[in-house]
Amino acid sequence: MGANTTKTPKMPTVQLGATKTVDGQAPGSGQAFAFQLCDGQGEVLQEKQNDGGTVPFDKLVYSEDGLAADGSDSTMRYAAGEKAGDSPSYAYDDTVYDVAVTLHRETAPHGRTTVTATPAITKAGPRSPRWRSTTSRAPRRSLSPRGGSAPRAAPSPSACWPTGWTPARR
Repeated sequence: MGANTTKTPKMPTVQLGATKTVDGQAPGSGQAFAFQLCDGQGEVLQEKQNDGGTVPFDKLVYSEDGLAADGSDSTMRYAAGEKAGDSPSYAYDDTVYDVAVTLHRETAPHGRTTVTATPAITKAGPRSPRWRSTTSRAPRRSLSPRGGSAPRAAPSPSACWPTGWTPARR
């Protein structure tokens, strides 16, 4: 007698990397900045502080629940941004990065299923998030939701979803 078994694929993880600079240099001791990673609905998943010039986001861990039932690719959407602080000594960076992680399932002829996760990070082209601040409070200009330039808006409650911003559609 044989038993039916279901093979569970090993699910991937994704480690997002980011950098932070102040006046072109890695922040020194005592220069702490907050960063948020949000899901596609704007819920804050992680809030982290920089460790020198790096931002140590936790690994994103995926489960079979994230896979499309029909076997097609699934895309998980995130946004990452620096949370504006209240120090008058810094001009905080209000750049928001759109992160799309595509889960791809492939079943080999012998029945083994593999799942890969491929991240794509965009802000005027693929790149790793890099936030820059200056010690000047001079007005900064940044990209508006339509791609033109606009004056910097007041800080929003979530660094991931500034007023008027929505993630890019794929």
